Amino acid sequence: MRRNPGLPLAFLMLLIGFIPVAVATTSTIGPFTFTKTNTSVFFFATPPDNGEATMDGVQLQPGDVVAAFVGKDSVNDLCIGAWEVTAPGAYGAMAVYGDDPTTGNKDGAYGGETVTFKVWQQSTDRVGYAVPQGPDATIWTSSGSVFNVGLAAVSGISADVNGVRKDVFEEGGPIYGQAVLGLNASTSYDVHVVNDRTDWQDGNTIPARTLGTTETFTTDANGDMPTGTLLYFEPVPGGYDIIVDVNANGIFDKVVDYLDDNANVGAHALSVILSSFSAHFSEGDKEITLLWRTQAEINHLGWYIYRRVGRDGDYLQMNERMVAGQAGTTFPRDYRFLDEAVEANREYSYYLEAVDLSGQQDASEVIRVWTLPLSPLGKLAVCWGRLKRGR
Repeated sequence: MRRNPGLPLAFLMLLIGFIPVAVATTSTIGPFTFTKTNTSVFFFATPPDNGEATMDGVQLQPGDVVAAFVGKDSVNDLCIGAWEVTAPGAYGAMAVYGDDPTTGNKDGAYGGETVTFKVWQQSTDRVGYAVPQGPDATIWTSSGSVFNVGLAAVSGISADVNGVRKDVFEEGGPIYGQAVLGLNASTSYDVHVVNDRTDWQDGNTIPARTLGTTETFTTDANGDMPTGTLLYFEPVPGGYDIIVDVNANGIFDKVVDYLDDNANVGAHALSVILSSFSAHFSEGDKEITLLWRTQAEINHLGWYIYRRVGRDGDYLQMNERMVAGQAGTTFPRDYRFLDEAVEANREYSYYLEAVDLSGQQDASEVIRVWTLPLSPLGKLAVCWGRLKRGR
C-alpha cells in the first residue's frame, strides 16, 4: 500500500500504535545531578520584593547553586532541579521536574510531594540545607505552576548547649550540635567527630571517630539535629570536623551528607580563667556596676564590655578603650566597670569579651539586670564565672 503523502507523520504513528514521548535527559549544575522530564513547576526568589536566597545569613553570590529535592527512599533524596545564581540573593525561575511514568524509575516529583532545597556555596565548596521562607508553599502541584519561595540555608553543626552557632570551644568544655537538616523525623543517624582535615572531597572515606565522641543522634519532629545534642563531652585541644553520615555508608557524599569543616571548630586552652562575674544596680545612683575576678591570666591582653537594652536589641560595645589585662599573672585579679547610662524599669544584659595577645576573643556568659527596686537596698546582683569561646 502506498502512503498518502497528505497524512501527517504523527497521525501515521498513531495508526501503528507509536506515540513519541520526550526523552528524559540528565543534567549537572554544580555538585547536583538531576533528570529533565517533560513536566515541571518553577521556583524563584528575587530581592528585595520577592524574597531572597541566603547561606548563613549572607546573600548567595553568582556561581552558587540552589537545588530542589524530593524523597527517593528512606535515606536518600532525589535531586529534581538546580539553578546557578547569577545575581546576589536571587534564583530562578528554576525548573523543578516531575516524575516520568514511562521510565519505570522515580526521576522526579509526584503530584502533592513536598519539595525541599539545598544550597552549594562555591567559595567554601559547602552544601547546606535551605529552610523555605515562603510566601508560597513548596508542594509540587501541576506542571507549569510558579512559586515564589525565599530560602535561608545554614552550613554549620557545632553550637553551644542552647543551639547558638559556636565554632571554638574551651578545653574540657562540651561540644554540642544543632543543625537544620530536613531529614526523616524521629530517626537515628550516624554522626562522626573526626580530627580536622582541610581537603575533604566527595567520595572520601570518613576517618575513625575521635575517642569519646557521640556516634548517633535522633532527629526531632522536623527532621533536624535537636538543640543541645552532645557531640564531644570533654574535648582535648585540637581541631575537629563533624559529619552527619545520612546513608550510614562510611563515605562522605557531598550532596547527601552534612559536613561542618570550619577550621575553628575545636578545643583550645583559654588565656584567662574567669572565676566570677556580677552586676550590681544602685537605685539611688541609677547606675550598674560590673565586677569580675580572674584566677589567672596566662596570655591575656584585655577586656571589652558589651551591653544590650531590652530583649530585642543588639549588643553594643561600651568601652572604646580596652580594659587592660595583666598577662602572665597566676594570682587573682579584680576588675570593676561602671555603667551610668541606665534608666529605671529596664532590663540590661552584659557580657565580657576577653582578648588574648594573639587577638583570639573569648566571650563570657550573659548576665541580666533589671533596674527595679527589688530589695530594701535597691540592688540586684547575678554572679557566676566562666568564659567560652566563639560567641
